[in-house]
Amino acid sequence: MRFMTVALGAIVFAYACYIGFVLPLTNVPVSILGFVAALWGIRSILLSDTKIFLSYFDYIGLFMYLLLFGGIAFRAIWKGRVVH
Repeated sequence: MRFMTVALGAIVFAYACYIGFVLPLTNVPVSILGFVAALWGIRSILLSDTKIFLSYFDYIGLFMYLLLFGGIAFRAIWKGRVVH
C-alpha cells in the first residue's frame, strides 16, 4: 500500500508539473478536469474506508492542486509581462 501511494503520488506530481508549467494554456481547462478526476479516483482507491478527519493524502492532494494552479497562474502572469 505504501509503494502504491508513493508511485501514484509521483505520477500525479509529474502530471501536475506538466500541466502547470509545460502544457499550452489553451489545453489547460480539459487537462485540469482530468487531473481532478484522477486525483479523486486515486484518493478513493487508496482510502476506501471513510474517515472524518483529514489524512496525509488529503494534504498532499491539496499541495498538488496548489502546485498546478500556481504554475498556471505564474505562466499566465509571465506571458502577460513578456513582450514579443
